[in-house]
Amino acid sequence: MLGEEPLPKRFVIGLEDSRRRFAAFKDGDSSGQVSFEELAPGRYAILVASAPKPYSVVRTSSEAGEFPGHDVNVTPGVALELTASLAVGTVSIEGAVQKKGQPLAGVMVALVPKDPEAHFELFRRDQSDFDGTFVLRG
Repeated sequence: MLGEEPLPKRFVIGLEDSRRRFAAFKDGDSSGQVSFEELAPGRYAILVASAPKPYSVVRTSSEAGEFPGHDVNVTPGVALELTASLAVGTVSIEGAVQKKGQPLAGVMVALVPKDPEAHFELFRRDQSDFDGTFVLRG
């Protein structure tokens, strides 16, 4: 955990494949260690779920180095020891759409991640309200 936040008492760690299907998931414990056996080779997103608060994997580290984000590549026949750093909380983006200084209603506002194919779960969208305002949550 980044900062002084302790691990939640109950949480689940899952691995999501490139088709956004869960390939594996396990309950976590106070040690924070989880082992996944016999995973198919490929790229996985590490996801953490807990009822009291939202968590995000913000970086991973292994013998190969430190990497931003929540992705891990599993290669055949290799045991991989990985550390995932978690951050707690969510962010909301609020704004207003205007045209020539006047609020504009009904405009689709989208937040697109830098690497959209690898981070499909980070897309956010909203439609501006009658006063031009929008909120992108999570």
